[in-house]
Amino acid sequence: MACTDDDNKSAHDFWNFLESTFTKSNEQAIQNVRCQIDFSVYVEGTDWDKHLNKFNALIAELAIQNVYIKEKVKKSMIIRYLPESLSFLCTVASAQPDMTVETLNALIRAELNRKKIQTICKVSITTRASP
Repeated sequence: MACTDDDNKSAHDFWNFLESTFTKSNEQAIQNVRCQIDFSVYVEGTDWDKHLNKFNALIAELAIQNVYIKEKVKKSMIIRYLPESLSFLCTVASAQPDMTVETLNALIRAELNRKKIQTICKVSITTRASP
């Protein structure tokens, strides 16, 4: 059975349809992930590691779609979504342009742990002082 021009045309049309559908769904998937990243604000008092894991999972989803985020951009994204009480870390990170994302995360984790210990100590002192 020989292929006719109509068969080739319909195969070509079908291929174009599949390609445009995939491209649209791919672009939509990328947009959805970017939107999730834009709303991934860290809420003080919640688990930083869970927040960071979610952020890294979203970055990995973008990489699957061949969208790669540079380390400096990741660092600024993390800083942008920190609460006001951690805003001094913006200054620290800005003063160290070569600071890695891992170093920034270690600083954030250390500061959150310091705050947690400080809160526990205050509660402990208040509890002991109460009659």
